Amino acid sequence: MQLSSAIYKFDRTIRPPEEMAERFSSVLGKIADSSLNVKEPEWQGCISSNLNQIRMGDLFVDEPDYSENGGTCFQPAN
Repeated sequence: MQLSSAIYKFDRTIRPPEEMAERFSSVLGKIADSSLNVKEPEWQGCISSNLNQIRMGDLFVDEPDYSENGGTCFQPAN
């Protein structure tokens, strides 16, 4: 639930990249190393890669609807 709220606002729209990156980093920083199934350097690399994508805006969209050829294909549930 915490990771979801790091990505989405209360109205289920995606947070702006900088806000999302800050919250994403905070949530993942709370995960204990002992609960990971990967080595710490791999985990940190994964976090870093995801944070770079978030900061570049790769996960940000203004509208949550996906459409092709003028027709809506996907609308997330509210």
